[in-house]
Amino acid sequence: YWLEKDRAGGFPHEFYDAMAHAGWLGICIPEEFGGSGLGIMEAAIMMRAISESGAGMSGASAIHMNVFGLNPVVVFGDDAQRARMLPGIVEGREKACFGVTEPNTGLN
Repeated sequence: YWLEKDRAGGFPHEFYDAMAHAGWLGICIPEEFGGSGLGIMEAAIMMRAISESGAGMSGASAIHMNVFGLNPVVVFGDDAQRARMLPGIVEGREKACFGVTEPNTGLN
């Protein structure tokens, strides 16, 4: 699977959907928002297992932001923000993204 994905390029939608369906995208999300309520350590162990399975960075990158990127919302967000943002991530209906820009580097 991963060799085929690497050769063809593109996003591994089947893998992402399977991880969402099995509940793994919500590993760090509180149970009241559909997650399993585990922590960052458990998520890191899961990501290592994904990488070691032959998925490497392709597999880890496909779900990395959804697993770790919402932690600021979990920790610092209010209940309304959590209710709006977290369930869609856990269910795989939405994907998190991360934008970076720095002045004077051409990314702005």
